Amino acid sequence: MATLPSSFPMSGHSSVRSVGTAVCRCRVGGRARAFPSALSIIVVLGPEIAARASGRSATIGNMPASDEPRSAGRPPAASRAHVERVALELMLRDGYDAVSVEMIATTAGIGRTTVFRYFGSKPGVIWAAFDANIADLSGSISRSRAEDDPLDVIRVAILASTESATHDSAVWLERFELIDSVEALRPGAYQHWERWKSVLAGYVAERTGVSEDSVGPMAIAGAYQGIFVGTLRAIAKRAGDAGELLTLLDADLHRAAFPLRSLLSPTGRD
Repeated sequence: MATLPSSFPMSGHSSVRSVGTAVCRCRVGGRARAFPSALSIIVVLGPEIAARASGRSATIGNMPASDEPRSAGRPPAASRAHVERVALELMLRDGYDAVSVEMIATTAGIGRTTVFRYFGSKPGVIWAAFDANIADLSGSISRSRAEDDPLDVIRVAILASTESATHDSAVWLERFELIDSVEALRPGAYQHWERWKSVLAGYVAERTGVSEDSVGPMAIAGAYQGIFVGTLRAIAKRAGDAGELLTLLDADLHRAAFPLRSLLSPTGRD
């Protein structure tokens, strides 16, 4: 186990001093990341990630298409990130139901086949990133060690998967606003959050030797999901950036660990 240096800078904040606390290490998207195992508000987040996440465009389709060579008569091949931004901004402006694949393609300056190639369908624009977030969450937990504290493993995994999501997409907050508010997306949102919680409940069940649908695993998973959604809503209300999200999320997850710890002990009814 390594220790943090005496201080290190956070994006948008002054340096935060550590107390030599051990850190948990994991890999996200091929990059090594370190998160403190018992500090409340320290998250390793490069300034370039916060800059990307806070760069929310006010104009739909203002990102240039790529300069890759193309045959005559074909529309330019826009990047996946460009199409994603265009689609989500259209959905926020006009409403999810009113936006079609044709509208996304036309506004992005591409053909419909490119939209389908990137996302498979219009709902895929919303759910592809959520699926990747769940996979990152599960991957981070799977790389933990038997001697690691279970609640610390979960906290680190949530932070790492969230950092990856905000790094990989400049419109992560817009996506959450749609998921959290659009009636047509509620069934999909429920299914994805249940999968997200199942990753946590399954891990807690494995560590405590009880079934996944026992009180402890379900309560812990539900509590962490509530913290995650509540923090995202708070950030959305004030249009916060990724650095602020991770700072608040880390603090809230750490604070919740104490009352939740008793749930790691089997009740005798499990």
